[in-house]
Amino acid sequence: MDWSIVSSFITPELMIVVIVCNVIGYILKKTPKVPNWSIVYIVTGFAVALAMVLVGQV
Repeated sequence: MDWSIVSSFITPELMIVVIVCNVIGYILKKTPKVPNWSIVYIVTGFAVALAMVLVGQV
């Protein structure tokens, strides 16, 4: 996948959310006590919270 396509949909100040979510997802995937089905919910919740903080809605 070409990152230029992704970056055209996401504002530059929120690109940090994408990077942080990838890192958190990777760490959770390597953690044996976290079930795979819950990783999506954890990362999504963190992404929404971080995006709201960065945009200034909180």
